[in-house]
Amino acid sequence: MNSRHWLICWLLLVLGGGLWAQSPLDRPVDVSWENLTISDALFDLSERADVGITFNEEQLPAEQRITLQLFQAPVRTVLDVLLRDTDLTYRSVGSQIVVVNDDPPVRFFTYSGYLQDRETGERLIGAAVYDPLTETGTSTNEYGFFSLRLPAGTTELRYAYLGYKTLDRTLTLTANQRETIELNPSIDLAPVEVLARTLDLPDNILPPNAHRTTAQQLRREPGLGGEADVLRSFQLLSGVQSGADGYGGLSVRGGSVDQNLFLLDGVPVYNGQHGYGLLSIYSTDAIRSATLHKGPFPARYGGRLSSVVDVRIKEGNSKEWQGASDVGLTTAKLTLEGPIVKDRSSIFLSGRRSLIDVYSRPFTRWQRRQTAGREGEWAYSFDDLNAKINFNLSERDKVYLSFYRGGDLLTDEDRTEL
Repeated sequence: MNSRHWLICWLLLVLGGGLWAQSPLDRPVDVSWENLTISDALFDLSERADVGITFNEEQLPAEQRITLQLFQAPVRTVLDVLLRDTDLTYRSVGSQIVVVNDDPPVRFFTYSGYLQDRETGERLIGAAVYDPLTETGTSTNEYGFFSLRLPAGTTELRYAYLGYKTLDRTLTLTANQRETIELNPSIDLAPVEVLARTLDLPDNILPPNAHRTTAQQLRREPGLGGEADVLRSFQLLSGVQSGADGYGGLSVRGGSVDQNLFLLDGVPVYNGQHGYGLLSIYSTDAIRSATLHKGPFPARYGGRLSSVVDVRIKEGNSKEWQGASDVGLTTAKLTLEGPIVKDRSSIFLSGRRSLIDVYSRPFTRWQRRQTAGREGEWAYSFDDLNAKINFNLSERDKVYLSFYRGGDLLTDEDRTEL
């Protein structure tokens, strides 16, 4: 073989190697499509260009059609025209072409914190934190804590609680965030307009068969001798009756009075009544919130069949000292609360004593002298004492010390005859 033959072979090898190394995106191809889906067009292009094209059919717009006619156009030109009205792009990976979506994945962050009263620092139980646009949200737990998983970026949030001004604010999330939100108390009720549409509040504020009340609501309801009582308030609900005529207790959906679980700051109370149901042991001035679960209730409340009454006591004003007293026909009450260390710890004290013996002693003395001719008296009284101390150790850690003492005293004496 002479030198001319060697030169021709060398040129053929160089030209063949160049063709072999040509990128699949540069291969010329003829296409003639009439009203094809993008998926069918990609399959046809793969066959005509003799190149593997990988794509996720779920990312393709199913309704979009294309009509196209090109001659000896590079594969990249065909793909540019084919994908120009979509969110997709393409890449050459080895000997294949991969159609991908270049949109970055949505990142989510955890937004959590506490809701509390701006004036007293009391944590708010069952307050709503939600997005009115998407109608997604959550509610605070027994310690005023909430946690939401939200997409990165800007979100409009609303914080709402009965008896407080609703707060709307814009939140921008770039990382996990925790904060304490303070709401202003409000006794002004805006006009209520009833419309035949879906409520803005999310459905997960309370379980379907649960009812929550607060001290403010209880004071608006009638009570025995002017003394509001949480258990008598619950007896006004559907499916709930008193244990027997003239007596207290709860009979929920036909259950007996001993099938109910009474809790005070999470601790079971085995006798929740004074004087055979005259009043409950829960003093209205000490109540922060009270929840009655009268249907299927969470497993953590196991041990009862009919209902659960979960009462939470006030934590105390962590900003300034306050006191209140009240004397009614049946009871006298005194409340004191304030900070131990401002914004870090607080104490709450509330005492209640009945006044029934104040009325019954003089009357029964006179009655026994007149009818039986002897000295004696009949008297009944009860008392309650609630105390609570809380310490904020850190943003995440909080310690509560809760105390309750209550008692009943019945006196029936016949001392000496006249």
